[in-house]
Amino acid sequence: MQKTIIWTVLITAFFVIGVYLVYKLSGEGGKSNIAIYKVSDKDRPRLFYQKKFKDIGKMKLQDTKSASFIFENKGNKDLNVFDISSTCMCTFGQIIYKGEKSERFAMHANSNYLLTLKPKEKATLVITYQPSLMPVQGTVERAVVIHTNDPEHPEEYFGIRAFVE
Repeated sequence: MQKTIIWTVLITAFFVIGVYLVYKLSGEGGKSNIAIYKVSDKDRPRLFYQKKFKDIGKMKLQDTKSASFIFENKGNKDLNVFDISSTCMCTFGQIIYKGEKSERFAMHANSNYLLTLKPKEKATLVITYQPSLMPVQGTVERAVVIHTNDPEHPEEYFGIRAFVE
């Protein structure tokens, strides 16, 4: 009986250590280097954007359309953008920063991507909609969500609307 308890404890300990190592090595633990701020902090990042919703008009089921959204860090500390995903498997987000394109982010994206915008720097979020991947007709709204270390905008949805014929 005592050997069974010892083996159970050892197996459980190895399992917990294994899960922890997978978590750390997957990069999810790497987000711990993101600075955390309060709304009351004078020195902090500030996410700014002109628009966060666009109508991309009529489209056919086999079409692909995109819309771009520019955002900026108007604060005086680094703005971190991370955990980007979409609200549907037919919609993708991509960041363009200093002419470089990120990977494409989809629904349930599991990415280690981390964008750091210095004060006054800008980036572009491109949302691409491909209705043929999840066929629907009529008016459709989809979005891409980003997470930031701006305490006033920890989670921000950028959306598009289309009419699929």
